[in-house]
Amino acid sequence: VSSYDRSGGNRDWATWTSAGPDGLITLLDVAGPGCVRRIWMTHVQAAEWLFFIDGEREARLRLTNDQLFGGAFPFVEPLSGISGGGHYCYVPIPYARSIRVAIRPAELKADVRSYFHINYETYRTGQAVASYPGQLTQADSNVVNRVCEEWRQAAHVLSAAADGCPDSAAVTVPPGGSVDWMNERSAGRLNAFWVRLVPEAGRSPLQSADQLRQVLLSFAWDGSEKPSVEVPIGDFFCNAFYARRFASLVVGRVGDRYVCRMPMPFRRGAVGRLRNLGPSPVRVELGWRVDPEPPQRNERYFHAAWTASTGQGEPFSLLNVQGSGHYVGCFLSAVGMDGSWNILEGDESFAMDGEALSMHGTGLEDYFNGAWYYTGLFELPTHGLIEKAPIRTDQYRFHLGDPVAFAKNLSMRFEFGDGNAARGYMSGVAYWYQDRPTAVSDPENLGRLLQRPADPIEPHAVMAMLFELERAGLKREAADRCAIYALRFPRSPYGALLQLRALDYESGGSGRDTALRVYGQVAAMTNQPALSSQAADLKWFGETANAGLLGVHISGRHRLYLDGQLVSEGDNPDSLRVKRVTLAEGRHQWVADIVPARPCSFLSLYLRTHAGDETSAGDWEYADLSSEPAAPHAWPYADIAEWKPFPAGRSQLPNMTLWRFEPNAYAGMQSGKQLLNLWSFYAAEPIYKRIVLRRTFTWPAPGAESPRKEAEGGGTSVEENQARSADRTTSGG
Repeated sequence: VSSYDRSGGNRDWATWTSAGPDGLITLLDVAGPGCVRRIWMTHVQAAEWLFFIDGEREARLRLTNDQLFGGAFPFVEPLSGISGGGHYCYVPIPYARSIRVAIRPAELKADVRSYFHINYETYRTGQAVASYPGQLTQADSNVVNRVCEEWRQAAHVLSAAADGCPDSAAVTVPPGGSVDWMNERSAGRLNAFWVRLVPEAGRSPLQSADQLRQVLLSFAWDGSEKPSVEVPIGDFFCNAFYARRFASLVVGRVGDRYVCRMPMPFRRGAVGRLRNLGPSPVRVELGWRVDPEPPQRNERYFHAAWTASTGQGEPFSLLNVQGSGHYVGCFLSAVGMDGSWNILEGDESFAMDGEALSMHGTGLEDYFNGAWYYTGLFELPTHGLIEKAPIRTDQYRFHLGDPVAFAKNLSMRFEFGDGNAARGYMSGVAYWYQDRPTAVSDPENLGRLLQRPADPIEPHAVMAMLFELERAGLKREAADRCAIYALRFPRSPYGALLQLRALDYESGGSGRDTALRVYGQVAAMTNQPALSSQAADLKWFGETANAGLLGVHISGRHRLYLDGQLVSEGDNPDSLRVKRVTLAEGRHQWVADIVPARPCSFLSLYLRTHAGDETSAGDWEYADLSSEPAAPHAWPYADIAEWKPFPAGRSQLPNMTLWRFEPNAYAGMQSGKQLLNLWSFYAAEPIYKRIVLRRTFTWPAPGAESPRKEAEGGGTSVEENQARSADRTTSGG
């Protein structure tokens, strides 16, 4: 059950203006025996969730939102929690006769939009089920703890599975050819395998990324001539367009190996094959483990199929299969190309065993346990958001505890945006088990569909993509993306800047000397002022002990002071300005005088130093000067009598409105949770027509290592009068 719009529109939320006689709102009320397998919600204003089991008048479980989604045992991470803006729970709640799930609303307002899904299974009448107890036994608690420990170590679990593979091979797959790397001739079970695409000299990062789609992985069971698995190798491992590290419980990329531990039984034999659709030979290393025990009588065969679509007014059909089996998940790439986020407005739906509609969801990201167009990358044992850039997402969900069983047939579709009106591209992999090996055929025009259509938005979205990777700690991947962008868009004026940014990602530790040498070479260039000036900044910072690079990103007309010296003025909504500063140890103060100029006006500061970084994420004071004339006050604003604490809460870039940013070479300066919001994007008027903000900080922060002082002296030195320390903007101004 879900809150989807029964009228067929896109109002996929519940709005409650009254509760029942008992003060509760019922979300689910079904007869058993059965089990609730998943609960997902966002923005459900519940003071309490109540679970009435087997007709009891008193709720057996009473939990607040915080307790149900990660805060009370056994509803703890990673079995329950928050991911990408959504709240999820995978703790099974079995019931022998019936269950009623209800909420006690915290508020009842017509304008509150509450979204929810509850997935449950119903068993055959008479099947014995032990209902969820009022309190878990010690034995049950031990099981929960073991499961949580295993789930928290998904990367270790995958790595151990790969290390435990006794068989191995190294093959070269010629262009247009195929290679069989595994050929079993008796019963067994493929319990784990790993794949590594071997880097080769002369292969560019872009060519390496393209191979993820050019090499097909296939498996055929029990002598079948046609495979039951045939998927581009990148898509199979949820890396459709770019290589990046992640770990779910069943597939992932650990180090430089792609690992799978989905069990794949067979009764008479199995063939593993690689096929190369690309123009060049591909070197591949593999390892695998086949255990010889025969499958259980009712054990099903593993299947996986890939497909893609450009929409054209039709839903994206991910799976349409005849037979008996169970669906265990999918990986989906969605690329919007019409300038809107509509592609994420499409609902998922399942139809099984002749039913017109068996399950209906509330939006693409909701199915993957996110919400609100996702609030950032995440990787969890059963679901994750691998890539996010405007307006593109790659996501996975594995139905390990909540498989979708079917006896005759199953179809699974994603609406191509609200009303199938989005323009763009979707591709995906469905994973399922079936009672007998079934051939999965290549989609028509496979080669064309594998090539993602040209995306007019992508050149403008690269910085937003890098911000997401930075926040996830994926610096190596961010550096690779910079190189790929420069090659994919050779005419872009920002290619060289992004290559310089890639060097900044890698400039720590052993890469420092190389980086400084390159910075010096680029700084000597005269034909690209923006490039040479930013390289000079990075070289100066790397060679100066008490150096600081102050990144200023302010949307709004402003004057920014650091310790009384004016360091930035103007309005730079799309670009980062960087100033060189040298700091003395002690207390320092920022003061910003800002006139918000547009919706989404904000302040973001980042001070990079060798003794730790300082950002605008801390506590600020403010004075509202909305009623005053625009003439600026003079430092130190001593005539302002009343300062108030600035409202708590910080956000980050990008968001649905702010995602086009001018590329620059300064890695990590704009991606933190450091934005002070001064004008909401949906508001007709700014919160403040003019505001002065101030914040005092200590440098180095307590506990940080003091940098070596190159010279004695106090205060902040802002080298405003030398050309080499002129204000750096990403346009070289």
